[in-house]
Amino acid sequence: MKEESKSSGAEYWDLYDENRVFTGKRITRETQAAPGEYRLISHVWIKNKKGQWLITQRSEGQPYAGRWEPTSGSVRSGETTLDAALREAREEIGIELFPSEGKLFRSVFRPTLMSPNFCDMWVFEKDFPLSDITFQPEETCDALWATREQILSLMERGIFMVFDMEKPIKDLLFSV
Repeated sequence: MKEESKSSGAEYWDLYDENRVFTGKRITRETQAAPGEYRLISHVWIKNKKGQWLITQRSEGQPYAGRWEPTSGSVRSGETTLDAALREAREEIGIELFPSEGKLFRSVFRPTLMSPNFCDMWVFEKDFPLSDITFQPEETCDALWATREQILSLMERGIFMVFDMEKPIKDLLFSV
């Protein structure tokens, strides 16, 4: 697995109300949204033909370093959550996904987090060896094709990024 550096530049996020209607406002990555304003997050769940899910480990220096998660990230201003899913896979793990391969599994409203948001869970079916992954070292440092049981075990041990997503993640693992 290879490493690649992150490019710099200002990152803007669009803000939405509790009904997921665009407010016309946007903020920078460093700015906290006001109460009642929400941003969009995209989760990228990649499943191989063996029924395993690709999960990545957060790099040192990141909040929650060492924990496992699906590839994920904030939706930039003007992007759709699908656009963001494709971009995050390219940036964080160097894997090219295509819009026709993605299916929206579920949208989850998470108003109680420190950075409240709507999270869209995108599912892609794709087979590739872990050696094809190019890490964005500021974000990810390891990857694993994990079974449902392995992910559930990581969740139980508190080393899988769950936040307000435990039920949707379990629904995904048991239905897709």
